[in-house]
Amino acid sequence: MSELKGIPESMLIPLAVKARETLSDMPIINDPLSVKIIKEIDNPVLDTYVDWLSQLGISIRTEILDEIVINFIKHANHPFIINIGCGLDTRLSRLKLNNIPWIDIDVPESINLRKRFFNETYFYKMINKSMFEYTWIDDVKRNVHFKEDSDILIIFEGVLMYFEKVEVEAVYKEIARSFDKHHLVIASEFCSKFMTKHTNNHPSVS
Repeated sequence: MSELKGIPESMLIPLAVKARETLSDMPIINDPLSVKIIKEIDNPVLDTYVDWLSQLGISIRTEILDEIVINFIKHANHPFIINIGCGLDTRLSRLKLNNIPWIDIDVPESINLRKRFFNETYFYKMINKSMFEYTWIDDVKRNVHFKEDSDILIIFEGVLMYFEKVEVEAVYKEIARSFDKHHLVIASEFCSKFMTKHTNNHPSVS
């Protein structure tokens, strides 16, 4: 576990949640890849990182975002999906979206860990940059599948609550400016100030 300190260590919370939920009697989601990855990293982490409230909340969040992705693809013209702060997210595999252009973005230490379990393909690519390093936008636009009339879905899952309001606003403004010619959909969740101020009391995040 020595290599999973700092940001990469926080990647284990949603991964462990999805694995534990999959192994439950009546799972909200079915994610066998999360089970496989968490067992390869450290099986006892299932008990270390997962409290029941986190398991319920993240599982529901995962199901809602899954439905948003499916609905977006169903109605989009040339769908193109960007997953920011991807961590060890398994949505691409879980939804079997092998032929949908998809880019996962995260800081280098997170992408380096991710590459132990995921391989790039013709449709799937990874970018090892912070969301505040806006050159990732240029990388996206150079992608072979990116078109002038692509409909774009950007996913922020379990990411924005770690940053200040002004930082989140800056990212949103840059995304809006950079993709202003496209039909753009952003899927994200937000936490109240009360929740973020009491993070140390959260059984998993603390």
